[in-house]
Amino acid sequence: MTTKSTLELIDRYLNQDLRGNELSEFEKMLSNNPWFRKEVNLHKEINAALLEKDIMKLRNELKSIQAKQRTSRNKIIRMFPPNRYLFGSIAAAASIILIIGGILLFSKGDHVSNNSLYSNYYNPEEAITIVRSGGNTEDITLKEAMMAYQDKNYESAIELFSQEPQNNLAKFYMGLSYMETGNSKKAIELFNELISHQENLFVEQAEWYLGLSYLKIDEYEKAKELLTRIANSDNIYQTDAKKILKNL
Repeated sequence: MTTKSTLELIDRYLNQDLRGNELSEFEKMLSNNPWFRKEVNLHKEINAALLEKDIMKLRNELKSIQAKQRTSRNKIIRMFPPNRYLFGSIAAAASIILIIGGILLFSKGDHVSNNSLYSNYYNPEEAITIVRSGGNTEDITLKEAMMAYQDKNYESAIELFSQEPQNNLAKFYMGLSYMETGNSKKAIELFNELISHQENLFVEQAEWYLGLSYLKIDEYEKAKELLTRIANSDNIYQTDAKKILKNL
């Protein structure tokens, strides 16, 4: 039976809090005692499950934020107070030019260019903050990768995410980082991996960004097929997918 002190010792080991002789003794026991090794592995799996649960909660919160962003995306925002005549006039003139440009863009033939659709609908995901006490090597790497992603240091983020090739969160955000660096083909590979496994938290997002990636590289048929699937499902990007399809 596992005692409280043993559980605390395992927890300290997984959080990398053991040092010196204490760490040496622990690793010796880990090497020589099959039962103890099994117990440690079990706790690793429990920690991984707890992390997955934390991520699920964060993903649901992020979905709520994204839904609000999409609702307000097309609202007109007044940016200058009415008393600032000079700046207001300049802003109004600039707005008219942009509106005319937009009308010309969406009136040119029956379709909008794939690249324009990509630019209009691509919105990079916010970084998820992983907060846990202590933390094993994987947690630390993911935190550093997320910080790099949040700071728009996408090359560094890719390097860090690549150190956790089996982690679905790392795959997803590495795919987004590749999109940001213009490497759509690498992004497509990662999103396809996530979609093919299905049993993860990022399938809906991966499908959406995969569709946009296909648009970016003019893979029209693949983009249309995937966006049609999204439009006919309860995917959170269903509405946007339908809008894109009207212009394809």
